[in-house]
Amino acid sequence: GFGSLDGVAIIDFDPLRMAQPHSHVEGCEEVWTAIDENSVVLLGKQLRNQPAGTAFKIPPDGKTPHATINVTDKNIRFFFWARFGDHELRK
Repeated sequence: GFGSLDGVAIIDFDPLRMAQPHSHVEGCEEVWTAIDENSVVLLGKQLRNQPAGTAFKIPPDGKTPHATINVTDKNIRFFFWARFGDHELRK
């Protein structure tokens, strides 16, 4: 079947900002795609570079903290989509 999304957005991060690290309930799927600048992502206990044009998906285990970090002096734009939990299949 087709998946259903709960959220789709273009998100801007100001220079030298970090989102608060957080996790979601088990089964939540969240993807962040860097559109025009390089950024850094906190994923679990690791800091990873995220070049423009790449994406990361939060593991749907309900335990992995994550946060986007803008270490540049420029605004960073992301394409975000999420499915926050399981949905019943419609027949």
